[in-house]
Amino acid sequence: MSVSAESPIRRTTVQGIREELRQLWASEAMSSEAVIRARTHNLVVYVAAEASAEETTRQVIERTGERPGRVIIVDATREQTGGLDAWVTTYCRSVARHQICGEMITLAVSPDRQEELHSTVVSLLAPDLPVYLWWGRLPDPTDHLFAHLAPESERILVDSDGFEDAATGYARIAEIQQHFKVSDLAWARLSPWRQQMAHLWDVAELREALAAIHALDIHHLAAKRKTNPGRSLLLLSWLAFRLGWAVTGAKLDGKSGLTVEWRQGGEPGKSRLVAADGENLLPGDISQVFAKAGDTSQPVTARITLHPDLSTAETSIHSGGRLSMRSSCRFSQPDDAMALAEELDLGYDPSYGAAVQTASHILQLAGS
Repeated sequence: MSVSAESPIRRTTVQGIREELRQLWASEAMSSEAVIRARTHNLVVYVAAEASAEETTRQVIERTGERPGRVIIVDATREQTGGLDAWVTTYCRSVARHQICGEMITLAVSPDRQEELHSTVVSLLAPDLPVYLWWGRLPDPTDHLFAHLAPESERILVDSDGFEDAATGYARIAEIQQHFKVSDLAWARLSPWRQQMAHLWDVAELREALAAIHALDIHHLAAKRKTNPGRSLLLLSWLAFRLGWAVTGAKLDGKSGLTVEWRQGGEPGKSRLVAADGENLLPGDISQVFAKAGDTSQPVTARITLHPDLSTAETSIHSGGRLSMRSSCRFSQPDDAMALAEELDLGYDPSYGAAVQTASHILQLAGS
């Protein structure tokens, strides 16, 4: 996918934004290629990291290129006073002989103007289209801008991979989702693993045994932050919710390690999140899932392993100590752009909300 700013990043005033956009689209219409203007949604992006307008625009274009629309970047990182600055541009991706283009508005605001910014953002939303609010750090319900933009939004988007502290982060998200629908890019990155795990229940010889899982290990590359075990905890929490496990205990075990105990139908079980090395993996990525189920004297085991090239996952099943099945399938973990596109396309997933509640409970038991 090739995505780029097709027009210069033009500096303007808030009052001049619409006229600048009109001129940009007029120039796009003169292009030799057919240009399709994407008008499917509004995406408001709250930027938490200090960066130039050009760098912020480039990063957001990379992440939103799969689903162009009207993007409004709110850069509230300025420390000095100085009012409100604005820039506009269009960005496109090539599809066959067409250019699918969106438009981007960047608003950089100083602290003394932040409390009045929400009315400007709302006035710039394209009418009759859904609004998504992508908050670049852990949302604070008491933040003036968040408190005013969240009710205007169909969904709040976060990325729990970037939470400084998972216990605080999941507890906050659990609180916010009582009032608003929340989606998570980390949840979208887990899609292939959730699919791989769900396929285990399609194997006839496993189905009965999986009704009684008594051990589950998830191996992952340790996150950069010791207080965030990453997606492995979300995957475990999703399984715990789906399988009806009653979590009874949890203990932190070194950097990004965690042991969780549960009971299912009166039977005990234990899961370990294991920080391990992995070639080509990024911090937080999962490399292997191992489950032991059925009769404890002759258990059935299932192992899903991601190949080092990250494009194939192999599933092996052992029964009675012998290999009974081995299969491989294509594995494709979404990048940032695809993760965002998935969350925009598929709508709110209640399973995520339940997984967050479970993850928050586990970390509370672990004393994190």
